[in-house]
Amino acid sequence: GLVAKISPLSVLVALAAGGHFVALALNTRQHSPRIHRGLVLVSSLSLAVFVISLLGLLDYRGTQVATTLLGPLVPLLSIPAAYRRVRSGDPAALYMLIGWSTYMVGASVMAGLLRGWLPANLLTLNLFQWSSVVEMLAWLRMLSLHIEVVRRKAERSELEKQALVSLAHTDALTGLPNRRGLSLALDAALPLCRVDSVLAVFMLDL
Repeated sequence: GLVAKISPLSVLVALAAGGHFVALALNTRQHSPRIHRGLVLVSSLSLAVFVISLLGLLDYRGTQVATTLLGPLVPLLSIPAAYRRVRSGDPAALYMLIGWSTYMVGASVMAGLLRGWLPANLLTLNLFQWSSVVEMLAWLRMLSLHIEVVRRKAERSELEKQALVSLAHTDALTGLPNRRGLSLALDAALPLCRVDSVLAVFMLDL
């Protein structure tokens, strides 16, 4: 039933969203076009399998197999893309590289443990959980860096806007209001005029 497929379905949703997020975070469209197409393909396939399974056209086993095959593809595509961005000086990509690499190590150990290739001990039993914590912390740090970048871009855009407005309303030589600036200054000053508070306008023709 649908309830039995909740676990693989949730992984498919994470893959579909995660592929697009990685593509946007690393700007793979510009820096790694092939990896970008791969991430988009994995996201699209994950979404397609999710819908097919949700409609009941794919049973639990088929959904689980598809999830197992698609699951490693996002980190495998993300790691080389993040490495390229790290070499280009992108600090956010470093945390993505750390997060995905740690996750892959933990997932590999878990797979080896489940298949009996590795012994069950404190390290192998808990490494996946520890790697997941490191991955989440790396994602949070990366998100905070991206938020800071967006904030700086917004501030820079506002400063550029203010500079353009200043150029449009002031004289470049003197810094005094030009005709446009004079009109705005008058609109702001005239409502404040009173009998005991007159307004004087001094105009200089250069």
